[in-house]
Parts: sequence; structure tokens; C-alpha cells
Amino acid sequence: MKQQLHLTLTLLSTVCLAAALPAQTATEMWRTEGYNHFENLGERIAYVDDLNGDGIRDLLSISPHANTNSLTDNGSIQARAGNDGHMLWRMDGSRDNQLWGVQLMLVDDLSGDGITDIVVIEPNYSSHGLVENGRIMVINGAGGGILWVHGGDVSYQHCGEKVTVAPDINNDGISEICIGAPQASTNGLFQNGFVRMLSGNWGYTLWTIHGDDNAQSFGNKLHCDFDLNRDGFSDLVVVSHQAHSNGLVRNGLMQAIDTTNGASIWRTTGSASHEVLGDRFMMVPDLDADGVRDLLVSSPEAFTNGLFWNGWAGAFSGASGTPIWRIDGASSNENLGQHFTFVDDIDGDGTPDAISGSPNASVAGLIENGELMAISGQSGTMLWVVTGTDNYGRLGNRLLTLGDASGDGLSDFVALSSDADANGLVDAGTIQGFDASSGAVLWRIDGLAAGDHLGDRALNPGDLNADGIDDLIVSSPFADSALANTGSLTALDCVTGTTLWATNGQLEGESLGGDILNMSDINGDDVPDIISFARHADTKGLSNNGLVKAISGQTGEIVWRLEGQRNDEYLGAVYRATDDHDGDGFPDLFLGSPYGDSGRLADNGYVVAVSAGMGLHLEVSQLIAGQTGSLSVTDFEAFSHAHFLGSFRGPGPHSQFGLTVALTAPIRLGVDQVDAAGAASWPIAIPASAAGRRLWFQAVQQMAGAVKLSNLSTVLVQ
Repeated sequence: MKQQLHLTLTLLSTVCLAAALPAQTATEMWRTEGYNHFENLGERIAYVDDLNGDGIRDLLSISPHANTNSLTDNGSIQARAGNDGHMLWRMDGSRDNQLWGVQLMLVDDLSGDGITDIVVIEPNYSSHGLVENGRIMVINGAGGGILWVHGGDVSYQHCGEKVTVAPDINNDGISEICIGAPQASTNGLFQNGFVRMLSGNWGYTLWTIHGDDNAQSFGNKLHCDFDLNRDGFSDLVVVSHQAHSNGLVRNGLMQAIDTTNGASIWRTTGSASHEVLGDRFMMVPDLDADGVRDLLVSSPEAFTNGLFWNGWAGAFSGASGTPIWRIDGASSNENLGQHFTFVDDIDGDGTPDAISGSPNASVAGLIENGELMAISGQSGTMLWVVTGTDNYGRLGNRLLTLGDASGDGLSDFVALSSDADANGLVDAGTIQGFDASSGAVLWRIDGLAAGDHLGDRALNPGDLNADGIDDLIVSSPFADSALANTGSLTALDCVTGTTLWATNGQLEGESLGGDILNMSDINGDDVPDIISFARHADTKGLSNNGLVKAISGQTGEIVWRLEGQRNDEYLGAVYRATDDHDGDGFPDLFLGSPYGDSGRLADNGYVVAVSAGMGLHLEVSQLIAGQTGSLSVTDFEAFSHAHFLGSFRGPGPHSQFGLTVALTAPIRLGVDQVDAAGAASWPIAIPASAAGRRLWFQAVQQMAGAVKLSNLSTVLVQ
């Protein structure tokens, strides 16, 4: 006979919004809240390295609009522990409207401690009696201390407006930081701009290159990805697509620079006014067989050949900057080059080819029907052209690469046109699969009703039906299913375009699929799953509390759901997939709610860690002071033993006897033999004095000497 366990709680009370969790509800592992009114904790979340050495990756809460220390919109960056959310360090902005953290980047270790550091970018910052001279500040990720600061030395320099990481060129083992100040006026010129290489370790200047003409905006775009001069170091390509040079207007400029010394490798400028050289830019495979990666450049806003906004695209040698090929749009407003993706070798010349989308093109008497073209990567020869068939279909606006759907050995692709007027239905949307080798339509799916916007969001989660080809999940967040804007999700077989499954939202205004996230398998069926976020959903009679759903990639069924607990919580507005934090073998999820209220504070915000897996599942129910609650498990091995553990102190990790559990100072509450259906349970009598206190629980399956963990669950005693 099971014996009830009476718990005597001695912990301080902890405020929480969550109550005991009903069936099919995701379990919270921990929750951490902002300390001040309008702190907006969780406005953005970055998942970072293990900052505190406990073996678990941590997170940054980045809240540029936080109001702290009696300031307004000064901003706050906080490092929080991934295991339980406690504060590791914080740094707040020091003045009103600073928006501290609105621009930042994570970089590999700049301090030599092996931990990722943070570059905070403030091009409009004013210091040392100057106005908007700008600065960048490097913060140690482990402790939050300032490593170094580099600021502009003249008003309106906007130093650090552009930042990228460069290779270690001074042999100290630390990467360098390259900054661009395109609005700076130097050497007697106006807004000529400059690029500066800084020591990543100390912040001192290694070299500086200034723009050499007025309004050149040198440093507007920085790319440091590949070795162009074969010296073993990645080189820098500086792009100023709005630059005026050689007596021309907005012709644009690109320059390759040796990162080791700032010397020019090559420089090329647009040959005509309004050519806007470098508006879009990507490094591509070697197209001219010289052993160096090349550049694909497009300028959809360019005026060429007497046309307006016709656009152009071309390839340039990475080694010399000389043109390899170029194609100009044939009509005004075509915006050629607006979207580009590289695909397999279509024409068999041994070089990858490109698909270009011109979604704004109006062709064959239609309005913004769009156009696709395949272009030889080696020669620029047009291989095929496909014209959209729907008004406002904007064919080519969004492209996703697939596996080999046509069976010809080449990867194919999907075009999504969520605003297309398909079959006479306004904004119904359409999705088409294309054979990359010929441009032939493999299949087409249209929205079922006006306003569906089919394909508004799309993910390639992997192979859902075990045919060896990745499939597609698409959303129609504005679809109506009995109620308005319930939304829907559809899984498509990418070989045939047939529907694998479809699921509709259940609430008016839910907009299922408004935001969707790829997850690996979270329900144990070896098929990738997805998460849908509906931040504006109204549930439980609340307004804008928000709703998050996990959806089975195999069947479309709801795996679990989680709802915001208060008005205007907007649960699901911010999210990050994480590693397995509770040891149950499945990835987990961080959710940020920057406008959540708790502890009598307004918009203090919170971050909650959710156990996203549904393997060995632990559920906690009826934890009410003065009553008997229950711990129950499902999906355990039949006739194994379920050990129920609890903690007063919070999440772990804790290691003992070769087993690591996700609890601090765990207490063994009891053990029950699992029945033939895989279920077991344990009762807990809760004393009246426990009201308002938080507990953490986890179960362990023991079977023939082998052990596995359930999810971690935390509950506030009511």
C-alpha cells in the first residue's frame, strides 16, 4: 500500500503565475521575472554558451526598452543561468533613451577565457562632450565586465554603425573586430566614411581606411568571410552601394581589402549613375575556376538602359573584382535580382547555377505576377524563365530549396506566394513545386478561400513521411475555420504536393501558424515536430494572453499546449529552442513575455523554461495547501519502477551514484511499480502552511539497472 508523504516546507515564498498543470499542457521547468516596473525581461532572448561553468548553456535577456534605475528606455542586458534562470550578471543603460542592447552581436572569445563575449553597438551614443560620435563596447560573457570601449572622436561620426568579426591578424590568438562608420566626415570630406580594424583583445586600432570622395559612405556594408588573396586569412569586402564616384550619382562601390594590413586587393565601381553596385551581395562558389570564391551582386533598385527600377544582377571575380557576367532587367519596375538562391548544377558545366526571383514584375497583362529565371553560374546565360499566372502572386518573392523531388538527381525548390489571387479568390495564396532543371511546375496547391494567405509561413522540417525527401509545413494564419482567423497548418509531400495532414486553430483570432519553429522530435516517434506561437490568442476568457502549441510533424495532432495566465501577456512573442535542460532526452524551449505582469509589477516581464519533450511524462496535479496532491507518470516501461523525486530548492543539476537529475538537493519521495499501461503515481499530502510556495519534481524510470529521466516540472502550491 502506498503511503502519503507529508512535506514540511521551509523555503521562502516565491511568486508564480502558473497553477497545477492539466493534461496535455507543457510543463514549466523554471520561471524568472523582472525586478522592476517596465523592465521587459525577455524582450529578446539569446541562447549562449555555458557562462558559469555548470555544464549547461545559459541565456541573455536583452531588453532595449527596459526602464530601470529611474530612467526611461535606458535598456538592460541580463545573463541568466540556463538551469534555473537565476541572475548571473546584468548591465543597464546609464541614460534615458539609450536603448542599451538594441544592437549587439555575440562573438567568439575575445578575452581568452573560452567563453563567448558580447559586442554592444551604439552608433548614436554621445560621449566626451561630442554629439552622436558613437561607440562599441565589448562585454565579458562570463562576468559581465567591460573588456574595452572604442568611441568616435568627432561629433556625428556614428562610430561602429557597422561591425563584423575578422581573423586574428596580430597573432595574439584572438579574433579582431572590424567597424564601419559610413556617415563619418574625415580628411576634409563630407560623409566619406571609414573602415577600421580593431584588436579584438584590447580594442586598439590596427589600421584605418578612409573613403576618398564626398558622400561615399565607405563602410556601409562589411563582409569578411573568405580568403581572396590566398594568404590564409579571410579578407574584407567593403560595399557602399549608394556611393557617388567618378562624377556619377549612386553608382556604387565595392572594394576588397587585405585584413592583415588594410591594403587594397581590388576595387570596382558602378559604370553608370543609379547602378547601385552592391545593393545585394553574397559570396558564392568559385564560378571562374581560379580557385577563389566569387561574388554574386544584384541591384534590384537600379536604373539601367534608360529604364527605371529594372534592376540587374551579375557575378564578379573574388580574386580580381572583374565582372564575370551580368544580366539587366528588361522592363521598368522588374526589380531583377530582388531574390537569389544558388542551386545545383542545372546545365551540367560543373558550376552551381542560380535561381532569380523578380516578384514585382508585371508580365503578360497581369499585375505583379512575378517571374522566375534560372541563370548559369558560369556564364550568366538564361537557362529558363517561368512567368507567374496570378495577379499579385509575386512569383519569386520566397523560395525554399527542396531535395530531389523530380528524381533527376538535382535539388528542386518551392515558390510561396501568400498574396496570390488564386482561382479568382483574393489573397488566397498559392504554393508551387518546381523542377530546377527545367522550371516545370511539379505541383501546385491553392488556398481554399479568399484571405487564406496560404504559405504566409513555411518550414522545411525534414522528412515527415519516410520517403527520403524533405517535406514542407506551410501556414495560413488568417484562414477561417468556423471562426474568424483561426489559422491552419498543412504538411505537404514535396514530391507530389499531396497533403499529409492539416490542422486548424480552435479559437477565434488564434492565427495558428502565425509564427512557427522547427523542432527535432519531441514526442518520441523519430519524426521532426514543430511549435506554433499565437501571441495574440485569447483563451480562458483573457485578452492577448497568448498560446503556444507543439504539433506532431507526423500526424498534425497537438502534442501539448501552454497558455498565458494574464491579460496582455503575449506568451509566445519571444522564443528560443534550446538543448535538453532536464535530461529527458528531448530539446526544450525558452519563452519570453516582456509585457507579463507579476508580483504587483507592471510589464516587468518574465522568461520561462519549458520542457518540450513528451517522452517519459511526469504530471503534477492538485497541489493545494491542506489537500492531497498527486504525481503521475505515463509512457514508462511496463513493470519498471518509477522513482519520484522532489526539491524545495529548485532545478539542478545534481549528480549522485552515477545519475544526474535536474533537481538541486533532490528528495526521494517514493517509488511505485509501473503498470502494464506504463503508468504509475504517488500521493503527496500538502500542509496548509505550504500555500504560495514553489516545488520542483522529476521522476526516474529504473528497469534492469538502466535509468531514464522524465521531464522536470515546477508547480506553485495553491
